[in-house]
Amino acid sequence: MEALLLQGTAPLCLASFFNRLGELKSGSLVKLETEDRQMMFKVFDKKIVAPEEVNVLQAQRGKLLLSLVTCHLQHSSKYRLVIQAKRIQ
Repeated sequence: MEALLLQGTAPLCLASFFNRLGELKSGSLVKLETEDRQMMFKVFDKKIVAPEEVNVLQAQRGKLLLSLVTCHLQHSSKYRLVIQAKRIQ
């Protein structure tokens, strides 16, 4: 596995998983937990792109990357906020 993608919405509700995604910056840590393991990632990139710009999600050989994607502006589908992180443990 070389790439993981999680996509969500960022509504006004504070209980949403992605409503504070824009606060992440380079160096921020993200913990991803599944039923059988935990993985830590370190943010290295933050982009605002058009929905059709899927090339930013390409895998990189030898690195496990996590991409977190949501709408850039709440209640708008014009742009996407993409946060990318690489696995550190």
